[in-house]
Amino acid sequence: MIDEKYLHSEITSKIIQAFYTVYNHFRFGYPKSVYLRSMVIEMNNLGLICEIGKKVKVYYQEQEVGEFEADIIVNNCVAINIETKEEDEFEDNHKIYYFLRTSEFEVGLFFNFGKIPKHKRKTVLKNIKK
Repeated sequence: MIDEKYLHSEITSKIIQAFYTVYNHFRFGYPKSVYLRSMVIEMNNLGLICEIGKKVKVYYQEQEVGEFEADIIVNNCVAINIETKEEDEFEDNHKIYYFLRTSEFEVGLFFNFGKIPKHKRKTVLKNIKK
């Protein structure tokens, strides 16, 4: 279901659909790489453009201070973090938020292919200079 009040909601709705399609096929117990590659196949089938392991610049006070390797970047506007733990931890849940705070991306999704599938959507709106 697309909720227009969220930034990039059409894209994130398709990504979440892909997550549950892949999860329902495999369930819990496979390596992260299996879920990651399967997610990319499913998202490509839904018309999304995916980049695995894209290097993303990290900023501090508007200055580049390093790089971070994102699990998946979709349509060059949504960052995805994937975990495969039985239960997600606080740090796992918030890793995507910290990534958004220090990169140019505003929308991120966290997925855990655990015993119980979980997803979280995070948004960090940026001040755009004109």
